[in-house]
This record gives sequence, structure tokens and C-alpha cells, in this order.
Amino acid sequence: MKFYVAGKYEDKERVRRAQRCVLAAGHEVTHDWTTAPAEGGPREAEDDMRGVVAADALLFVNVDPDLRYAGSLVEIGMAVALEKKVYFLNRAHMERNVFYHLPCVESAESAPPALAEALAQEFGAALNGAAAKERA
Repeated sequence: MKFYVAGKYEDKERVRRAQRCVLAAGHEVTHDWTTAPAEGGPREAEDDMRGVVAADALLFVNVDPDLRYAGSLVEIGMAVALEKKVYFLNRAHMERNVFYHLPCVESAESAPPALAEALAQEFGAALNGAAAKERA
């Protein structure tokens, strides 16, 4: 399966950890935006969009409740509009918006088994909805 891993730029180390989980579970990452410059621009926006389009599913690394995930919400919207599966790492965040109740949006616990297991080992309590305040 091909995954686009979304998250906050300031939390890119956690996103990289999640990308490693995707790869270790035998899946592919469609685009690694964590290597792009922080300010971004048209090229980065198009690369990100192509990454979402090329993916079979989106994994949202939404561990820190204090971060605003504005760009990620656009990526999630694209994935939902394209009828792709969207997995939230922290299911506690899934109740903050009515669109998170769509059938294509699930907890990462429902991801393909090898990926769900790798994420559980890497992120532990965060996967179960506990707020993680530590930095990556």
C-alpha cells in the first residue's frame, strides 16, 4: 500500500518516525515533505498534493494537542475528497470535526496489521488517544 504521511512541519521528526513505520511494515511513502524548506512555496504545495493523489491512504501524525494542523487538514480534505482511507494516529483528535466521522476516517489502530503494530510500538499511548507532550 502507498501512504502519504501528514503532520505539522514543526513535528517533522515524529512524521519521520511514522514514515519509518510505514516502510518497516512493507508499505511505501509517496512523498517525504519533511525535507522541504519550512517556508514552502508553489513547488512544495504541488509536490504535497501529488503525494496525496498517489497514495492509497493518508496517515495523520497528530500527536501533540497544542499544535495547529492547518496544512494537514487540507491534505486530509484532499484524501477524503479522493475517497482514500485516512488514519489518525491520535484518535482523541478525531472528534473535533464532523468530517472525522466519515467512514473513510479511522484510528491508526485500524491500519493494515503490520503498520498498526509498528505504530503502536513506536508511539504507544499516543495511538490510544493519550496526549503526548514530549517532543520527538
